[in-house]
Amino acid sequence: MNKGGFVEFDFTLKADGRVVDTTLKLVGEEGKLQKSFFRPVLIAAGEGMVVPGLDKALLELKAGDEKTFSLPPLDAFGERNPEL
Repeated sequence: MNKGGFVEFDFTLKADGRVVDTTLKLVGEEGKLQKSFFRPVLIAAGEGMVVPGLDKALLELKAGDEKTFSLPPLDAFGERNPEL
């Protein structure tokens, strides 16, 4: 994937094993998410539109690739702060 190239992808975000957000309808319904729609996300890869670890991982993919991966907190939203 070239920097700035458009990529459409599905994701599921979990915290402590609980689904917090997803683009997949079945996963959202199972996790009892209150969303009005579920559809893939479209972004420009490498442009900082998503967390750094995801941006980097997307740049390593080729058109048509399918990959499942997990991001450690430091490559995503940071370590959890129990006070928040």
